[in-house]
Amino acid sequence: MATVRAAAAGRGRVALNDRLAGFADRAGLEAIYLMDRTGETVAASNAGRTTSFLGQNYGFRPYFRAALDGDQGVFYGIGATTLRPGYFIAAPVPGLTGDVAGVIAIKLDLGRLAETWADGGERVLLANADG
Repeated sequence: MATVRAAAAGRGRVALNDRLAGFADRAGLEAIYLMDRTGETVAASNAGRTTSFLGQNYGFRPYFRAALDGDQGVFYGIGATTLRPGYFIAAPVPGLTGDVAGVIAIKLDLGRLAETWADGGERVLLANADG
């Protein structure tokens, strides 16, 4: 957490990119990324790729706004950068004084999950609380 908190404050962001990439790879995530309080992505597991989240602003996304308010944010949608569907989960990054210093988020690639279900012969319907 100290590394993420430092990156939210502007220190060690390049090194955090590598740590996030390793974590995303081991966890099977499409991406994990850190946004500052405005929603700008300041560190990302996919840094250096053509579809990198680095430098993109996701302040308009409901998962970001929820996490900025101190709650867990969740959202299913089409990626604004990748144009691929995913499930986004975000959490606030606490600052040293208890404020929210930034937001850390993950994107789960639901395309792979859908392929796995289809390969297994399953027909699955996915719905959220909104129906």
